[in-house]
Amino acid sequence: MPSPPLSATARFEALDMLRGLAAVLLVVFHAYWTSAEANPWSKAWLGVDLFFALSGFVLAHAYLDRLRTGMPLTTFMKLRLIRLYSLYIAGTLIGAALWWLLQVRAGEAPDLGLLALTLGWQAAFLPVPPAHCIDGNLFYPLNGPAWSLFFELVINLCLALSARFLRPAVLAAIIAAAAIWLIAVAVNRQTLDVGWSWPTIWDGGARTAFSFFAGVALYRLHLRRKAPAVSAWLIAAGLLGWITFGRGQGWLFDLASVFLVFPLLIWFGASATGGAMARRFGLWSGTISYPIYALHVPLLDFYYRALGRLVGNPLPEMQGLAVAGYVFFMIAVAWCAATYFDVPVRRYLSRRSAPAEVS
Repeated sequence: MPSPPLSATARFEALDMLRGLAAVLLVVFHAYWTSAEANPWSKAWLGVDLFFALSGFVLAHAYLDRLRTGMPLTTFMKLRLIRLYSLYIAGTLIGAALWWLLQVRAGEAPDLGLLALTLGWQAAFLPVPPAHCIDGNLFYPLNGPAWSLFFELVINLCLALSARFLRPAVLAAIIAAAAIWLIAVAVNRQTLDVGWSWPTIWDGGARTAFSFFAGVALYRLHLRRKAPAVSAWLIAAGLLGWITFGRGQGWLFDLASVFLVFPLLIWFGASATGGAMARRFGLWSGTISYPIYALHVPLLDFYYRALGRLVGNPLPEMQGLAVAGYVFFMIAVAWCAATYFDVPVRRYLSRRSAPAEVS
Protein backbone atom coordinates (compact mmCIF):
# COMPACT_ATOMS: atom_id res chain seq x y z
CA MET A 1 0.00 0.00 0.00
CA PRO A 2 1.45 3.43 -0.91
CA SER A 3 2.73 5.60 1.87
CA PRO A 4 0.70 8.73 2.54
CA PRO A 5 1.93 11.84 0.73
CA LEU A 6 4.54 13.81 2.57
CA SER A 7 3.89 17.35 3.69
CA ALA A 8 4.62 19.86 0.95
CA THR A 9 6.82 21.73 3.41
CA ALA A 10 8.98 18.73 4.32
CA ARG A 11 12.73 19.14 3.82
CA PHE A 12 15.09 16.57 2.36
CA GLU A 13 18.39 17.64 3.88
CA ALA A 14 20.50 15.17 1.91
CA LEU A 15 18.99 16.41 -1.35
CA ASP A 16 19.70 19.98 -0.29
CA MET A 17 23.28 18.95 0.41
CA LEU A 18 23.53 17.33 -3.03
CA ARG A 19 22.25 20.52 -4.64
CA GLY A 20 24.72 22.70 -2.76
CA LEU A 21 27.67 20.40 -3.46
CA ALA A 22 26.79 20.18 -7.15
CA ALA A 23 26.65 23.99 -7.35
CA VAL A 24 30.09 24.31 -5.73
CA LEU A 25 31.55 21.68 -8.07
CA LEU A 26 30.19 23.63 -11.03
CA VAL A 27 31.97 26.72 -9.73
CA VAL A 28 35.19 24.72 -9.61
CA PHE A 29 34.57 23.39 -13.12
CA HIS A 30 34.16 26.86 -14.61
CA ALA A 31 36.91 28.42 -12.50
CA TYR A 32 39.45 26.08 -14.13
CA TRP A 33 38.57 27.67 -17.46
CA THR A 34 42.22 28.33 -18.47
CA SER A 35 43.52 24.93 -17.40
CA ALA A 36 40.76 22.36 -17.89
CA GLU A 37 43.14 19.40 -17.95
CA ALA A 38 44.26 20.28 -14.41
CA ASN A 39 40.71 20.20 -13.06
CA PRO A 40 40.20 17.21 -10.73
CA TRP A 41 36.43 17.60 -11.15
CA SER A 42 36.25 17.99 -14.92
CA LYS A 43 32.93 16.11 -14.96
CA ALA A 44 31.25 18.54 -12.57
CA TRP A 45 29.11 19.90 -15.43
CA LEU A 46 27.00 16.76 -14.88
CA GLY A 47 25.68 18.60 -11.85
CA VAL A 48 23.22 20.25 -14.25
CA ASP A 49 21.65 16.85 -14.96
CA LEU A 50 21.49 16.24 -11.22
CA PHE A 51 19.73 19.60 -10.81
CA PHE A 52 17.09 18.59 -13.36
CA ALA A 53 16.47 15.29 -11.55
CA LEU A 54 16.29 17.01 -8.15
CA SER A 55 13.87 19.53 -9.62
CA GLY A 56 11.60 16.77 -10.90
CA PHE A 57 11.61 15.10 -7.49
CA VAL A 58 10.95 18.29 -5.52
CA LEU A 59 8.30 19.71 -7.85
CA ALA A 60 6.46 16.38 -7.89
CA HIS A 61 6.55 16.49 -4.09
CA ALA A 62 5.35 20.09 -3.84
CA TYR A 63 3.01 20.55 -6.78
CA LEU A 64 1.98 17.38 -8.62
CA ASP A 65 -1.12 16.67 -6.51
CA ARG A 66 -2.07 20.35 -6.55
CA LEU A 67 -1.78 20.49 -10.33
CA ARG A 68 -3.96 17.39 -10.62
CA THR A 69 -6.63 18.85 -8.38
CA GLY A 70 -7.09 22.18 -10.08
CA MET A 71 -4.12 24.45 -9.48
CA PRO A 72 -4.22 26.83 -12.49
CA LEU A 73 -1.40 26.57 -14.99
CA THR A 74 -0.84 30.33 -14.82
CA THR A 75 -0.46 30.23 -11.04
CA PHE A 76 2.08 27.43 -11.19
CA MET A 77 4.18 29.09 -13.89
CA LYS A 78 3.99 32.41 -12.07
CA LEU A 79 5.38 30.74 -8.94
CA ARG A 80 8.17 29.17 -10.95
CA LEU A 81 9.08 32.51 -12.50
CA ILE A 82 9.08 34.15 -9.08
CA ARG A 83 11.42 31.45 -7.85
CA LEU A 84 13.90 31.79 -10.72
CA TYR A 85 13.72 35.29 -12.13
CA SER A 86 15.25 37.64 -9.55
CA LEU A 87 18.67 35.97 -9.43
CA TYR A 88 18.52 35.17 -13.13
CA ILE A 89 18.06 38.83 -14.08
CA ALA A 90 20.68 39.89 -11.52
CA GLY A 91 23.23 37.59 -13.14
CA THR A 92 22.19 38.80 -16.59
CA LEU A 93 22.61 42.47 -15.66
CA ILE A 94 26.00 41.75 -14.09
CA GLY A 95 27.02 39.98 -17.29
CA ALA A 96 25.89 42.93 -19.42
CA ALA A 97 27.74 45.46 -17.26
CA LEU A 98 30.95 43.42 -17.29
CA TRP A 99 30.79 42.88 -21.06
CA TRP A 100 30.46 46.64 -21.60
CA LEU A 101 33.23 47.42 -19.12
CA LEU A 102 35.67 44.91 -20.62
CA GLN A 103 34.98 46.21 -24.12
CA VAL A 104 35.76 49.75 -22.97
CA ARG A 105 38.89 48.71 -21.09
CA ALA A 106 40.12 46.86 -24.17
CA GLY A 107 39.89 50.11 -26.12
CA GLU A 108 36.98 48.96 -28.25
CA ALA A 109 33.68 50.73 -28.88
CA PRO A 110 30.91 48.51 -27.47
CA ASP A 111 27.99 47.90 -29.82
CA LEU A 112 25.33 49.19 -27.45
CA GLY A 113 22.53 48.41 -29.90
CA LEU A 114 23.56 44.76 -30.06
CA LEU A 115 23.95 44.68 -26.29
CA ALA A 116 20.45 46.12 -25.89
CA LEU A 117 19.01 43.46 -28.21
CA THR A 118 20.81 40.71 -26.33
CA LEU A 119 19.69 42.08 -22.99
CA GLY A 120 16.12 42.49 -24.19
CA TRP A 121 15.82 38.85 -25.23
CA GLN A 122 17.41 37.64 -22.01
CA ALA A 123 15.28 39.95 -19.86
CA ALA A 124 12.28 38.15 -21.36
CA PHE A 125 13.93 34.82 -20.41
CA LEU A 126 14.18 33.89 -24.09
CA PRO A 127 17.12 32.48 -26.09
CA VAL A 128 18.90 35.23 -28.03
CA PRO A 129 18.82 34.74 -31.84
CA PRO A 130 22.35 34.75 -33.32
CA ALA A 131 21.65 37.91 -35.34
CA HIS A 132 20.72 39.79 -32.14
CA CYS A 133 23.50 38.43 -29.98
CA ILE A 134 26.90 39.59 -28.79
CA ASP A 135 28.01 35.95 -29.16
CA GLY A 136 26.28 34.08 -31.97
CA ASN A 137 27.23 30.67 -30.57
CA LEU A 138 25.57 31.04 -27.15
CA PHE A 139 21.88 31.65 -26.69
CA TYR A 140 22.35 33.12 -23.19
CA PRO A 141 25.68 34.93 -23.65
CA LEU A 142 25.34 37.33 -20.71
CA ASN A 143 24.91 34.50 -18.21
CA GLY A 144 25.83 31.11 -19.66
CA PRO A 145 24.15 28.81 -17.09
CA ALA A 146 20.80 30.43 -17.87
CA TRP A 147 20.38 27.96 -20.73
CA SER A 148 19.39 25.35 -18.15
CA LEU A 149 16.96 27.74 -16.45
CA PHE A 150 15.20 28.19 -19.79
CA PHE A 151 14.89 24.42 -20.14
CA GLU A 152 13.76 24.23 -16.52
CA LEU A 153 10.83 26.53 -17.26
CA VAL A 154 9.95 24.59 -20.42
CA ILE A 155 9.94 21.25 -18.59
CA ASN A 156 7.96 22.79 -15.72
CA LEU A 157 5.34 23.78 -18.26
CA CYS A 158 5.34 20.22 -19.61
CA LEU A 159 4.80 18.88 -16.09
CA ALA A 160 1.87 21.22 -15.52
CA LEU A 161 0.25 20.31 -18.85
CA SER A 162 0.69 16.57 -18.32
CA ALA A 163 -0.01 16.34 -14.57
CA ARG A 164 -3.58 15.05 -14.90
CA PHE A 165 -2.54 12.35 -17.38
CA LEU A 166 0.75 11.32 -15.78
CA ARG A 167 -0.17 7.74 -14.91
CA PRO A 168 2.70 5.31 -14.30
CA ALA A 169 2.51 3.90 -17.84
CA VAL A 170 2.58 7.39 -19.35
CA LEU A 171 5.49 8.45 -17.16
CA ALA A 172 7.40 5.28 -18.07
CA ALA A 173 6.82 5.94 -21.78
CA ILE A 174 8.10 9.52 -21.45
CA ILE A 175 11.22 8.37 -19.61
CA ALA A 176 11.90 5.57 -22.12
CA ALA A 177 11.57 7.92 -25.10
CA ALA A 178 13.80 10.51 -23.42
CA ALA A 179 16.37 7.81 -22.60
CA ILE A 180 16.58 6.75 -26.25
CA TRP A 181 16.95 10.40 -27.26
CA LEU A 182 19.68 10.91 -24.66
CA ILE A 183 21.63 7.83 -25.78
CA ALA A 184 21.47 9.08 -29.36
CA VAL A 185 22.84 12.45 -28.24
CA ALA A 186 25.69 10.83 -26.27
CA VAL A 187 26.70 8.59 -29.17
CA ASN A 188 26.50 11.43 -31.69
CA ARG A 189 28.29 14.06 -29.61
CA GLN A 190 30.54 11.68 -27.63
CA THR A 191 29.56 13.67 -24.54
CA LEU A 192 26.51 14.97 -22.72
CA ASP A 193 28.08 18.38 -22.17
CA VAL A 194 25.64 19.91 -24.65
CA GLY A 195 22.58 22.11 -24.74
CA TRP A 196 24.16 25.46 -23.95
CA SER A 197 24.92 26.54 -27.53
CA TRP A 198 22.79 27.06 -30.62
CA PRO A 199 24.31 24.06 -32.47
CA THR A 200 23.33 21.75 -29.56
CA ILE A 201 20.18 23.42 -28.28
CA TRP A 202 17.92 20.45 -29.06
CA ASP A 203 20.34 18.12 -27.28
CA GLY A 204 19.65 20.11 -24.12
CA GLY A 205 16.04 18.99 -24.40
CA ALA A 206 17.14 15.36 -24.08
CA ARG A 207 19.15 16.09 -20.93
CA THR A 208 16.27 18.00 -19.40
CA ALA A 209 13.43 15.63 -20.31
CA PHE A 210 15.08 12.44 -19.08
CA SER A 211 16.47 13.70 -15.79
CA PHE A 212 13.44 15.78 -14.84
CA PHE A 213 10.86 13.04 -15.42
CA ALA A 214 13.20 10.50 -13.84
CA GLY A 215 13.07 12.74 -10.78
CA VAL A 216 9.26 12.68 -10.88
CA ALA A 217 9.37 8.87 -11.05
CA LEU A 218 11.84 8.75 -8.16
CA TYR A 219 9.42 10.72 -6.00
CA ARG A 220 6.68 8.22 -6.76
CA LEU A 221 9.08 5.39 -5.95
CA HIS A 222 9.97 7.12 -2.68
CA LEU A 223 6.31 7.22 -1.67
CA ARG A 224 5.88 3.49 -2.30
CA ARG A 225 9.24 2.07 -1.30
CA LYS A 226 11.64 4.12 0.75
CA ALA A 227 15.35 3.42 0.49
CA PRO A 228 17.25 2.06 3.51
CA ALA A 229 18.29 4.89 5.82
CA VAL A 230 21.90 6.00 5.35
CA SER A 231 23.82 9.07 6.45
CA ALA A 232 23.17 12.28 4.54
CA TRP A 233 26.91 12.92 4.72
CA LEU A 234 27.53 9.61 2.97
CA ILE A 235 25.23 10.67 0.12
CA ALA A 236 27.19 13.91 -0.35
CA ALA A 237 30.48 12.00 -0.19
CA GLY A 238 29.16 9.61 -2.82
CA LEU A 239 28.53 12.46 -5.25
CA LEU A 240 31.96 13.97 -4.63
CA GLY A 241 33.67 10.61 -5.04
CA TRP A 242 31.81 9.79 -8.25
CA ILE A 243 32.57 13.14 -9.90
CA THR A 244 36.22 12.81 -8.85
CA PHE A 245 36.37 9.31 -10.34
CA GLY A 246 34.95 10.65 -13.61
CA ARG A 247 38.01 12.72 -14.50
CA GLY A 248 39.09 11.74 -17.99
CA GLN A 249 36.13 9.41 -18.53
CA GLY A 250 34.07 9.47 -21.73
CA TRP A 251 30.42 9.52 -22.68
CA LEU A 252 29.66 6.13 -21.13
CA PHE A 253 30.46 7.68 -17.76
CA ASP A 254 28.05 10.49 -18.57
CA LEU A 255 25.24 8.04 -19.28
CA ALA A 256 26.05 5.95 -16.20
CA SER A 257 25.82 9.10 -14.08
CA VAL A 258 22.45 10.14 -15.46
CA PHE A 259 20.87 6.69 -15.76
CA LEU A 260 22.16 5.02 -12.59
CA VAL A 261 24.27 6.97 -10.12
CA PHE A 262 22.22 10.16 -9.79
CA PRO A 263 18.89 8.33 -9.45
CA LEU A 264 20.41 6.13 -6.72
CA LEU A 265 21.80 9.16 -4.88
CA ILE A 266 18.39 10.85 -4.98
CA TRP A 267 16.45 7.74 -3.94
CA PHE A 268 18.77 7.06 -1.00
CA GLY A 269 19.10 10.77 -0.25
CA ALA A 270 15.34 11.19 0.11
CA SER A 271 15.38 8.79 3.09
CA ALA A 272 18.78 9.75 4.48
CA THR A 273 19.29 10.83 8.07
CA GLY A 274 21.91 13.03 9.62
CA GLY A 275 20.70 14.73 12.75
CA ALA A 276 20.39 18.39 13.56
CA MET A 277 23.74 19.36 12.05
CA ALA A 278 22.90 17.74 8.70
CA ARG A 279 19.52 19.47 8.69
CA ARG A 280 21.09 22.88 9.32
CA PHE A 281 23.86 22.29 6.80
CA GLY A 282 21.39 20.95 4.25
CA LEU A 283 19.12 23.95 4.62
CA TRP A 284 22.08 26.30 4.26
CA SER A 285 23.37 24.38 1.23
CA GLY A 286 19.99 24.48 -0.43
CA THR A 287 19.70 28.21 0.25
CA ILE A 288 22.99 29.16 -1.39
CA SER A 289 22.91 26.65 -4.26
CA TYR A 290 20.78 28.65 -6.67
CA PRO A 291 22.50 32.01 -6.04
CA ILE A 292 25.84 30.27 -6.65
CA TYR A 293 24.59 28.79 -9.90
CA ALA A 294 22.93 31.95 -11.17
CA LEU A 295 25.81 34.34 -10.41
CA HIS A 296 29.10 32.45 -10.60
CA VAL A 297 29.78 32.72 -14.34
CA PRO A 298 29.13 36.47 -14.76
CA LEU A 299 31.42 37.20 -11.81
CA LEU A 300 34.23 34.84 -12.85
CA ASP A 301 36.05 37.15 -15.24
CA PHE A 302 35.78 40.01 -12.76
CA TYR A 303 37.34 37.80 -10.07
CA TYR A 304 40.31 36.73 -12.17
CA ARG A 305 41.01 40.26 -13.36
CA ALA A 306 40.88 41.57 -9.78
CA LEU A 307 43.10 38.72 -8.61
CA GLY A 308 45.56 39.46 -11.38
CA ARG A 309 45.82 43.07 -10.25
CA LEU A 310 46.43 42.01 -6.65
CA VAL A 311 48.89 39.13 -7.06
CA GLY A 312 49.77 39.03 -10.74
CA ASN A 313 48.82 36.27 -13.14
CA PRO A 314 47.66 33.36 -10.92
CA LEU A 315 47.88 30.79 -13.70
CA PRO A 316 48.92 28.07 -13.97
CA GLU A 317 51.09 27.76 -10.86
CA MET A 318 48.44 29.11 -8.49
CA GLN A 319 45.41 27.69 -10.24
CA GLY A 320 44.28 25.56 -7.30
CA LEU A 321 44.53 28.45 -4.84
CA ALA A 322 42.78 30.78 -7.26
CA VAL A 323 39.90 28.32 -7.67
CA ALA A 324 39.60 27.80 -3.91
CA GLY A 325 39.48 31.55 -3.43
CA TYR A 326 36.71 31.86 -5.99
CA VAL A 327 34.69 29.13 -4.29
CA PHE A 328 34.82 30.96 -0.95
CA PHE A 329 34.09 34.25 -2.68
CA MET A 330 31.02 32.80 -4.39
CA ILE A 331 29.72 31.19 -1.20
CA ALA A 332 29.87 34.60 0.51
CA VAL A 333 28.24 36.33 -2.46
CA ALA A 334 25.53 33.66 -2.65
CA TRP A 335 24.67 33.94 1.03
CA CYS A 336 24.41 37.74 0.79
CA ALA A 337 22.39 37.52 -2.44
CA ALA A 338 19.97 35.03 -0.91
CA THR A 339 19.58 36.86 2.39
CA TYR A 340 19.38 40.45 1.27
CA PHE A 341 18.07 40.21 -2.29
CA ASP A 342 16.47 36.98 -3.50
CA VAL A 343 14.39 36.03 -0.46
CA PRO A 344 13.01 39.56 0.15
CA VAL A 345 12.21 40.04 -3.55
CA ARG A 346 10.46 36.67 -3.81
CA ARG A 347 8.43 37.38 -0.68
CA TYR A 348 7.35 40.72 -2.08
CA LEU A 349 6.39 39.28 -5.48
CA SER A 350 4.60 36.35 -3.86
CA ARG A 351 2.49 38.64 -1.69
CA ARG A 352 1.52 40.72 -4.70
CA SER A 353 0.85 37.97 -7.22
CA ALA A 354 -0.26 34.69 -5.65
CA PRO A 355 -0.17 34.80 -1.86
CA ALA A 356 -2.58 31.91 -1.41
CA GLU A 357 -0.48 29.53 -3.49
CA VAL A 358 2.94 29.99 -1.91
CA SER A 359 3.82 26.95 0.17
